[in-house]
Amino acid sequence: MEKVSSARISLKWGLILGLLGIVSSTVMYTMGWFSKTAISFTISIILFIIISFLAMKEFRDLNGGFMRFGQGVGLGMLLFMTAGAIAGTYDFIYKQFIDTNLVDKQLSVVEEQYESMGMSPEMIEQSIESAKVMMDGPFALLSVVLTYAFMGLICSLIMAAIVKKTQPVFE
Repeated sequence: MEKVSSARISLKWGLILGLLGIVSSTVMYTMGWFSKTAISFTISIILFIIISFLAMKEFRDLNGGFMRFGQGVGLGMLLFMTAGAIAGTYDFIYKQFIDTNLVDKQLSVVEEQYESMGMSPEMIEQSIESAKVMMDGPFALLSVVLTYAFMGLICSLIMAAIVKKTQPVFE
């Protein structure tokens, strides 16, 4: 039996997830839903679960019906790092060149939320400055990649536990 490349499957599904992330981000940004974090989070989680399941199932099917837990986690992490790099690069380009006012719009929503929580103006200003660093420029790219990596780790651990099927030792 030919050895199955988990890297090839990870990159394929990472590209698909990255492209779906680009589509969902574009829709969220153009519809003005960037302040609706619950919608964005729900869409992301659904995509993460479906794509990681499909990738691990494909690997298991091509590997004679077997996949170890570690193989699933490794496959998932490479998948999510690939998708994070793609989505992060797009997010950076979008905010720098396509809609240069998006970060300011997002920060005004955050500022309104802080005011409704009763924070002092000094605390709000300090928090907004910290948030701006993470939302704009190279740190935004890193932030997206790290978010995908963290969420991907959790999703990969869960999906690998569900999809794994260990090959019997004495067969």
